[in-house]
Amino acid sequence: MDAGDAIEGGIEIAYRMGPQRRPDPMIAAMNALQYDAMTVGYHEFDFGWNTLESARRAARFPWLGANVESEGGARSLFVPSIVKQAGPLKIGVIGVCTPAVPRFVDSTNVSGLRFEDPVAAAQREADRLRHAEHCDAVVLVAHTGLERDPETGLERRGDTPDENWGYRLARQVSGIDVLVLGHTHVVVGSAEVEGVLVTQAGKWGENLGRVDLVFTRERAGDAWRLDSRRARVMAIADSVATDPALALLARPYHEEAQTLLARRVGTAPRDLEAPRGRLANGSTWELIHRAQLDATGADLSLAALPDPTAKIGRGPITLRDLVRLYPYGNTLGVVEMTGADLRAALEQSARFFSGYTFAAGTPLVDPAMPAYNFDTAYGVTYAIDLTRPPGERIVGLTYKGVPVTSSRRFKVAVNSYRMNGGGGFESIRCARRLRTGSLTVREAIANLLRKSGPLDGSSRSNWTLVPDYATTPERPLIDLLVRRGALGADQVKQLRPDEIPTRSEIEQWIARAFGFGTGALGTPETQTYATAAGGGGLTAPTTMTRESVAEACLSAALRAGYDGLGPGGAASFRRALWSGPALADAAGGTRGGKASSRAADETPVTRAQALGMIANARYPVIRVLETTDFHGAILTGQTERRTNRKLGGSAALAAAIERLRAENPEGTVLIDGGDLFQGTMISNLQFGRPVVEQMNALAYAATAIGNHEFDWSVDTLVQRVHEMRFAALGANLRERKTGKLPDWARSDTTLSRRGLKVGVLGLCYRFTPTVTLARNVTRLEFLDDSTVAAGLAPGLRAGCDVLIGVGH
Repeated sequence: MDAGDAIEGGIEIAYRMGPQRRPDPMIAAMNALQYDAMTVGYHEFDFGWNTLESARRAARFPWLGANVESEGGARSLFVPSIVKQAGPLKIGVIGVCTPAVPRFVDSTNVSGLRFEDPVAAAQREADRLRHAEHCDAVVLVAHTGLERDPETGLERRGDTPDENWGYRLARQVSGIDVLVLGHTHVVVGSAEVEGVLVTQAGKWGENLGRVDLVFTRERAGDAWRLDSRRARVMAIADSVATDPALALLARPYHEEAQTLLARRVGTAPRDLEAPRGRLANGSTWELIHRAQLDATGADLSLAALPDPTAKIGRGPITLRDLVRLYPYGNTLGVVEMTGADLRAALEQSARFFSGYTFAAGTPLVDPAMPAYNFDTAYGVTYAIDLTRPPGERIVGLTYKGVPVTSSRRFKVAVNSYRMNGGGGFESIRCARRLRTGSLTVREAIANLLRKSGPLDGSSRSNWTLVPDYATTPERPLIDLLVRRGALGADQVKQLRPDEIPTRSEIEQWIARAFGFGTGALGTPETQTYATAAGGGGLTAPTTMTRESVAEACLSAALRAGYDGLGPGGAASFRRALWSGPALADAAGGTRGGKASSRAADETPVTRAQALGMIANARYPVIRVLETTDFHGAILTGQTERRTNRKLGGSAALAAAIERLRAENPEGTVLIDGGDLFQGTMISNLQFGRPVVEQMNALAYAATAIGNHEFDWSVDTLVQRVHEMRFAALGANLRERKTGKLPDWARSDTTLSRRGLKVGVLGLCYRFTPTVTLARNVTRLEFLDDSTVAAGLAPGLRAGCDVLIGVGH
């Protein structure tokens, strides 16, 4: 079975651009795979009725659509259901499609069609299959998704009203046993709603859905009874061997597609891309807008950016580039919109973003809002104020420098998906249509490239986000300053993050962050940091470099009593101010605390960079990375169940640790919870030495001593400990003879990280003698770990800013 949307996307795009000398490639493949049936999806209507009919005629399996009729209900256009004979069993299969199809596709493609309530259509067929056909089980295959979470019942928003019906179908259609869903591209392994088994296999052939129905009967001649049901979704990994017959069938399609997609349509003297994705205008987004305006002559263009990672490299531009940039088959149209309509459309688009509260860890975009429903307008200028509530976010909307009034009328180029209301853009759907046609957006882009000559790759920022630093790497650090009161929320909304601040501004920011002064942002302070530090009056308003900002922050930290800021600690502290993904490079500098060029150190910092450094100085972050029970797993051994891919191993572990450490190199503490050695031949044959070498190379700070560390006797463990460049901790470990901690072990260790003292207290497993060779630990005693920790922690805590406990 297939749940629809088979004949659009991928190879289908190239097929429809070419001569179409062969049957539809997806239908050819599905015929070869011997499909039993397919429910019609909304993308089957993308190319018009003739294309749909051509594909359906080529199919050697029925297309199901119980709720799709001609206008007036004169006739059903698709087979409503089938009965599949499976040995002695009769299985009924019903197909329904989302009734929102007219909102997704060009209206000319569904002219004369009616999409009925899928619940009513499915119920009608279920009754017939149960009572007239006497089916033993009924399966409903629906091209629609779940409008509610199957477990909690919480609503899930779709693109348009009444797009998804899965939850209602399961609850309201009696007589069905299994509901197979599609359309929304999500994976539903197995769920149950009102006694109906619900499953969905995702998208793009990445997974295969499987449902097992087990029947039973008391004796021969009795009716079969459905005894149990099970659904699962299986990932199709790249380790699955290619089917040679299907590969042979696909080869001519592939070769024709390669030839077609290599066709040249233009030239790019430099790369065309979207450096900040959907968070700022870029040359690829501008290309789409310019093509829509060029093709239609409209005043304005509304368009989304389908793939923010799509990049057109310098040199020849081919059809392959355009397919990646704009994979949809949407056609172009023009509607008449008032200023009020335009504002409503932009407000709907702005729902793509989450509300901005300066809170830590808040995503900038709403994960429930599909990214392809974020349109920008080209031809006007405006800002999206994320601190304002939805529906009130569009500010400063102007056209050619003049504020846009509610009554001002515009000709606006839009695609057919939006014109039909796709994405909930009602102001576009209801607007008067001035022009429709068959020209696709992708064809419009190709036409513009052919006639415009080489593109210069430029783009202009006609729209911005507020706060204006929201897309910078320093955002979390600046937000932190706002939350702590060092910056005012209203004052940073127009921060001008890429501009160069004056020395006076930076000193004022440091003073406010460290509590050395109380003046407002960007205004002279009555007492700046320079004054508080004994440096006299205001410094002349010159710029500051990364090096000079670091020195000023170091001076502030010393005044504030930070720990470990001697010569070595001070160098580490300076590096920490510029490390990690939350600070942008300056003039070719590097991150991660690594050596940077002298030019970078002496280049003036931007406003965002300066504030990021100050936040790093005032509010240092300590990151703890922990491994445990490594058991000598240097080589990859385990596999992930769904995909059969290898998991773990030292190489992968080291890469993950180094990537995370690079984000905070001076503030990372790497520890282990014990049981380092025992478990693999590569470790055991050398009594754990390779594991110690690995941990030394990765700069571990400490490890708890695990029970398996004693598997080769204490003297062997002592040799390993002496090889460790990190602390072996066991605060509750005692020698029976002396009652003291062995001289080769420690109870705790203290580290200095970013001006903070970090203590690590380590504990052994109190029942170690029962889980290792008892004779190996007869001279040792393992005290109650909780009692020991309770006694030591207060004293350690008094001398540390942070105390970490690690126990095996």
